[in-house]
Amino acid sequence: MQAHRRWLLAIPVLIFVAIPTLVTPQEEERNPRGGDPEAEGSEVHELPETVVVSERATPSAGTIRSVRANGALVSEGRTAGEMVRHLPSVMTGGPPGENRDVRLRGMDKEFSQILVDGHPFPDGGQKREIKLDRFPMDLVERIDLIRNPSAEFGGHGIAGTVNIILRRPPEGPEFRARTLYGPDSQRNLFFSAGTSWGPWGLLTSFSQLLEQPQKDKRENQRVYLANDSVKESRGIVEREQSRSASNTGTAAIDYWIDAETRLHGRVVALAYDESKDKDRTDRRYNASGVLTQTDVTREREIKNEDATDWLLGVERRTGEADRLAFSLGYAEGEESKDKGTELVRNGVFNNRTREFERKPEYLFNAQFDWAAEHDGGLDGVFKTGLLFDVRDRSQRRRTFSTNAAGLETNTTKSVNQYDLRERIHAWYLLDEWEAIPDTLFLSPGVRVEWTDLRSFSGSGGSDRNRFEDTMPSAHLLWHSTAQLDVEASCRRSLQRPQFDHVVPSREETATEIKEGNPALSPALSENYEVGFTHRLAGFRWGANTFYRDIDDLIAERDVGNDPTTGKRVLRRENVGPAQVRGIELEARAGPEAWGLTANWSRLDSETEDDLSDQTGSLKEMPSWTGNLILDLRAQDRWWFQATAHMIGPQGGTEFTRTQTTRKTRESYEQIDMAFRGHLPKGWAVLVRANDVFGASRREEIEFKRNLANLERTDTDRVEEGRDPGVWVGVEWKY
Repeated sequence: MQAHRRWLLAIPVLIFVAIPTLVTPQEEERNPRGGDPEAEGSEVHELPETVVVSERATPSAGTIRSVRANGALVSEGRTAGEMVRHLPSVMTGGPPGENRDVRLRGMDKEFSQILVDGHPFPDGGQKREIKLDRFPMDLVERIDLIRNPSAEFGGHGIAGTVNIILRRPPEGPEFRARTLYGPDSQRNLFFSAGTSWGPWGLLTSFSQLLEQPQKDKRENQRVYLANDSVKESRGIVEREQSRSASNTGTAAIDYWIDAETRLHGRVVALAYDESKDKDRTDRRYNASGVLTQTDVTREREIKNEDATDWLLGVERRTGEADRLAFSLGYAEGEESKDKGTELVRNGVFNNRTREFERKPEYLFNAQFDWAAEHDGGLDGVFKTGLLFDVRDRSQRRRTFSTNAAGLETNTTKSVNQYDLRERIHAWYLLDEWEAIPDTLFLSPGVRVEWTDLRSFSGSGGSDRNRFEDTMPSAHLLWHSTAQLDVEASCRRSLQRPQFDHVVPSREETATEIKEGNPALSPALSENYEVGFTHRLAGFRWGANTFYRDIDDLIAERDVGNDPTTGKRVLRRENVGPAQVRGIELEARAGPEAWGLTANWSRLDSETEDDLSDQTGSLKEMPSWTGNLILDLRAQDRWWFQATAHMIGPQGGTEFTRTQTTRKTRESYEQIDMAFRGHLPKGWAVLVRANDVFGASRREEIEFKRNLANLERTDTDRVEEGRDPGVWVGVEWKY
């Protein structure tokens, strides 16, 4: 382990062990019912101004971890992906140095549920993910991480739910404008304007981010025969240069019919354009080390992603908890791609391919929620609701190949053409009981979802799959003392199959056949959480442990050889059980002038195939994650912040009938710094340094064993992301 990694890991230990002995208990007033922080009388556990994440203790969802745009972390010019990764057990996927899709508890992105204002959002991803780097934090009020959601939330999301809450109209006139400039002509522009007058409220915002990320990859590969003698070796060098423009705009409007009833609407529009140039050189050597083949591949790609999301709702509140709400949402998005690849082998043109792809998606949802207080034997709040979700999704991919003689061939495959029609009906029932006044809250609930999924392949095949899932939940919140809160929860949830895996398709290559599986069922999970939060004067710490007992895990399985061609057949199936477990530690210390925050999580998983009895682990799960945040500030004058985001070693073993693959990725960290200096008349100067030590680097080792001829392939792989960069800018706020 490198020296600077050692002290990074030592600081959380000092915080958790040493600081509690230096502080004394202090009484706190709090609202026992908790609730939304915007609601009157709700509980927000925040240390003065500097806390990185706020905690909202609610009877039905336990403690919700939140990142706020105007709170803890310097958010100017940052994306939702850059901010949310500082929460416990959260990491982001994408190339080194980038923060695209969120991964909770170290699990892959298909295990998480990502919502925008409580509704799904179109993003073009096959795994129902949302790219968080498309959402600037300037447009976001807060991001909620709900570890084990109650029955109010959709069943998809075994790892948890992330809900992005967009900004609403301000209470008075507000105007903000900012510009940031980074290296290589990168820049960020933002402005927003809003006000309220009479019963009306209005807010408009726009953000533009221009970037030029770069990725380098080096790979050394060596193939050994069964007797461990060298068969051949390869050296691969790859450089990728991208240019991207992300434009995001929002508009929100409120109208108060009376003091209890509000009409609200908002629209979000995203436009993302990217051009990418990638050059790859692959050199092959024989057993004697003599160069035998050189392949040079040049790839050019243009990608466009567009999405528009409309939401219209009405909400009526007649008491502290009495609420009636109805909302309608419509969204459409499309991802298109134009990619060309040219291969030159040993200095001579070999072939050229061209690929055109479109993935349109349309979403419609209607939701009704009702909540009412009740008293009698047990005081509490009764909640129920109905939901109807429609998702129509298509993919059209056409491919063409030109050989060395210049002859072009249409190589389009039916497997790359499909249509999906998904309909989800849901009903939930939840009751929040105040079992002991101001002390103990219990929240039993149940959610039922009916899913109707139709799939159509490009070859003319079609299929229909219907399933019903009943998902009970129970949450406990105990205010044990003025300083100690204890929470526990259990919930059944599911992981819906990846879109392209349920299409009735069949793709044949030179060595294998891949089949879709329309009968694929969701993976089901029993989720358990137990944790506590302890507050002292100037210090707060807590721990949480979780366990996921998954059944019918979805994975690719080797189902045998095709009787006609003899090729092996691979198909996505419900292969068997899996367990995911971990512990999360959090601490925060410091007065108003400074603060130090840390969290550290230990993660582990185990999978099992019912047919082969082979065990393994979930793909790319790290053994631990951690964050450190240091705040230094002089009130109303300046604010300095340094953050360290750390990911432990990642690895796992995959088994098939013909080979065994074991991967190990080294631990890595990214350290960022930010400074904000306040100037007269609403002006501020901003300085931001990303990845100051150039740690956007990932090292990976892979061992692959062919079980037929016992050949072994060893690969050393190094990926490096964007270089360290400093952004400088100014902001004006009225």
